[in-house]
Parts: sequence; structure tokens; C-alpha cells
Amino acid sequence: MVDIAKQIVFWRDSAKEDWAVARQLVDNGHMSTETKYVDILAEMNAFHIEGRYPESLTMPPTKEDALIYITKAEKVYQWLMNQL
Repeated sequence: MVDIAKQIVFWRDSAKEDWAVARQLVDNGHMSTETKYVDILAEMNAFHIEGRYPESLTMPPTKEDALIYITKAEKVYQWLMNQL
């Protein structure tokens, strides 16, 4: 059974943290760079949603598309690692 109250706390706390990060990115002038990477992640999000919502299955990417996605994801990964 799903603990609804626990889920609400998790999503609320996650939203607070995400908001703080967004404010920090804007304050430090990283937003244009960040937006580029968020766009890449949003593009790939359709493949992650089906794990949570199986009724909205998406066609899997072709091998060529998967290679494009993995190349883009590598750029996001490298950028994130350089932020630490």
C-alpha cells in the first residue's frame, strides 16, 4: 500500500529543494546553460514516464535515436559533474 502522506512530504520537500536550486542558478547566471540541459532531459523524459504510468507507453527509440539521446545525456552528465 502506498503511504500517501509520505509521498506528499517527499514531493513537497523535493519541490522546495528544486526551487532553491533554480533560484541559485538564476542568481549565479547559469540559467541559460541550465535551460539547455533541462531541455535535453525533458526530451528523454517520455521514456521515463512509462515506468510510473504504464498506461501511457511510448514507442522505444530506434538504435540511431538512442545513440543521439545517449550522446546528449553524456553532455548533461559531464556538465553536472563539472558543477561539483
